[in-house]
Amino acid sequence: MIAHRLANRTIIWQGLKAVLAILVVVLYSRMMGAAGRGRLSIWLMNIQLFMLVLEWMVGSTLPNFMIQYGVKRTLRFSIVLSIGVSALWMALHGCWIWINNGALPMSELSLVFGGGLLILLLSVVNIVLGFYQFKGLVEKRNQLQISIEFLKLLLLLVALAFIAKIIVVGPLQGLGLLGLIWIAPPVLNTESVSWVLIFSIGIAILVSILLNRKQWRIELEKDTISENGGDSENGGKEP
Repeated sequence: MIAHRLANRTIIWQGLKAVLAILVVVLYSRMMGAAGRGRLSIWLMNIQLFMLVLEWMVGSTLPNFMIQYGVKRTLRFSIVLSIGVSALWMALHGCWIWINNGALPMSELSLVFGGGLLILLLSVVNIVLGFYQFKGLVEKRNQLQISIEFLKLLLLLVALAFIAKIIVVGPLQGLGLLGLIWIAPPVLNTESVSWVLIFSIGIAILVSILLNRKQWRIELEKDTISENGGDSENGGKEP
């Protein structure tokens, strides 16, 4: 009965997540224009290609690694790997822009740094989700996913409200938030959307870890005691 109820809740959580994700995509798609959407799609596709490199370690296999090697060792290895892949993305992406443009403009530098930071944050999201799966905290996993989508939508609306507030000249003078969304002029760019993604994911991760810090502390302390005692069961292996 409990498992059945939990499955029903998960369906509801995932359905709500899908609705929020659709609203986020519709909102920024309307406010970016065709050129902006194309640029953002290419940028996100490049990030996803590098996320595939991390999938074997910072993906669905994480709970299995935590069971075999412990949370502390898996966490340490995953973070080091994530930082390495993030740095590699920034280096390659920055070199590619420099080769093609002969320079690295501030807007492009923002995307290079933002892309590397987004890769790192997405990796951390996978680590936290893997930890919740390892602990059997399905509700916590669902709540984190929902909070990320909700914050994306909220921060996009805040950004648009700010833009609507500063439009004081021309045909859009006095246009409010709802009017801005209805008319949908291309006022968002790849940089603004990328930082909305970064802040929403970062805030959600921070809040989720703080609210569940007791679970993290218990596992980390358990692994520390195990390491100090020799951990004969794992044989001192690293993932």
